[in-house]
Amino acid sequence: MSRVRKMKFAALFLAVLSIIIASVIAILPFLVSTDAIRIRLAHDLSTWTGYNVQLHGPPHISIFPSLKVSLPGVTLTDSTDNSAALMDAEHIEVDLSLYNAILGKIRFSETRIINPRFIVDGPIKTVAGLFTSLSNSEGILGIAIREAEKLIKKNPKKPDSSQLLDQPFGRILVEGGTLVYRPSQEGKKEEISDINALIDWPQSTRSIALKASGRWHEALTNLTIKADEALLLMGGGTSPVRISINSNRGGLTFTGIACFAHKFLLDGRIASRSPGWDQSMAWIGGTNFFGAHIKTAVVWESFLKAQPDHIELNNIIFTLGSDNARGALEIAFQNNMPITTGSLAFETLDLNQFAPVFFPNKNTSADLSFLERFGLDMRLSTSSATLQNINISDLAASIQIRNGRLVFDIGNAQIFGGIARANAQLQRNKQSASILEMESRLSASNINIEQLQKALGKKLVLNTDVNLTISMRSIFPQWSSFLKNAYGNLAFDLGSGRLEDFSIRTFIERVNTGETFKLELTDNTSSSFEKVDSKAVIENGQIKFDFITLYFGQQSIDIYGKIDSLKNNLKLTGIIDLPRTVGGICTSIQCINKSLSPVQQFSIHGPWLKPVISPAAR
Repeated sequence: MSRVRKMKFAALFLAVLSIIIASVIAILPFLVSTDAIRIRLAHDLSTWTGYNVQLHGPPHISIFPSLKVSLPGVTLTDSTDNSAALMDAEHIEVDLSLYNAILGKIRFSETRIINPRFIVDGPIKTVAGLFTSLSNSEGILGIAIREAEKLIKKNPKKPDSSQLLDQPFGRILVEGGTLVYRPSQEGKKEEISDINALIDWPQSTRSIALKASGRWHEALTNLTIKADEALLLMGGGTSPVRISINSNRGGLTFTGIACFAHKFLLDGRIASRSPGWDQSMAWIGGTNFFGAHIKTAVVWESFLKAQPDHIELNNIIFTLGSDNARGALEIAFQNNMPITTGSLAFETLDLNQFAPVFFPNKNTSADLSFLERFGLDMRLSTSSATLQNINISDLAASIQIRNGRLVFDIGNAQIFGGIARANAQLQRNKQSASILEMESRLSASNINIEQLQKALGKKLVLNTDVNLTISMRSIFPQWSSFLKNAYGNLAFDLGSGRLEDFSIRTFIERVNTGETFKLELTDNTSSSFEKVDSKAVIENGQIKFDFITLYFGQQSIDIYGKIDSLKNNLKLTGIIDLPRTVGGICTSIQCINKSLSPVQQFSIHGPWLKPVISPAAR
């Protein structure tokens, strides 16, 4: 064939091909019935979701650059209540196979849901209901799921996945969506806006992947889910999955085996991060949660095994700020309330991070409603802890929350050369939920006052060891009124020691002259004493001393009265050389001699840092 004839043949072929293509395009709208598309789309949406489908307008077909159909106004409503809409979409676009369209078949390769608005009771509840609807539907996917259920019943541990029905599914895209939901029956409605999502599932026997993003609680949030055996998972079996949710306020990733059927199971590894615990709590809406005001960054890794009534967290690697811990936790459910038990052992622990929990803003309302929503029995331990610039070693503590009561207990803490123990119990008042009741006890033995003063950055005034016991109870609406409403008991005793920059002899001489003077420290002086005993009552912000007795040589000084801690004021009376009696009776010559001498009294009053000494009124 000559070159000219070849060119003519090619031109003729192209002309015929163009005519065929043009003819197909011209008759395509007649081959692809808009009613068929409406019926097919309505049927697929209904069988996939179990909801009624309402289409508010006729489809619009476009040829270039690919065969697409757009359906304006699509609504999904509950089959039992047509007024309850699951979704209102501005329009839905579907891509059709040109080859199948020419053959008169309707098969969607990609579906785009544009500007939908979803209204659900709760995302998790709705997804669970959707799985049930899918398995009960008469569509291709419903049939495939029921076949998977049969395979799982034959061999629950290892179903034969080669026998699964292999059906095309395609891609679903959501653009510009909004999800409105109610997090609890009593809570106000919340929403996730700016939702863009992609569900990619080429074939029913292959893995399924979901990628979604949206704005939740003012933070851009990304969600990814991948299931290797999606059809088995929908049929009630297990599948390797990876679930990840992330934002700039925190993130969580689970990798392992999942089952979402009657025998719910998550078994794998979980990892989470938080740039600041307060930021993460605000992100998930847990601002009233225990410890929600902690600003420290948190990293958590552990193995997770979750079942409907029990959760295990093992081989925990926990980082709080710069402190690392290891441990294990278990969560059980009693009357739908989670009860967490376990322990965390820290290498080091900075207790200043917990200041917002135990020492909140003084004007903060006493809202502890969260105490009635969960239970806790946590053991904490560390060989080295810090509070402000105070070092604590061999700390063993526990936090318990049960029946609306918070109990914080320090079983052992080595501090300032001695040992301290403490217990605090906090609960809401039974008559008023906005009022708190708190009971606290503190005992310390052999505490070195010199070390305490150095740690507080104070000038060394007292050099001795102290044993201390404090117990208090308070009922208060705000933290600022805790001391104002507190009452309890205080007792302490000091061993032999020394008062720096103070002369007891000079003090007694000035008292005996009957003059009035300010009590001030004097450089380059000191006084030794044998012991000091004290007992007091704490009431409404005041410390009322039954006695403070200072023993030195053959003499003693007794002090009684009150200190108003709220007004920073002293009102005390002192007595020098009061006779020491046993049951009101002198048992020594020294006691008898003192009883025959006039008793010298003096008054201590004014601000407690710079009090005034004056003769006591008789």
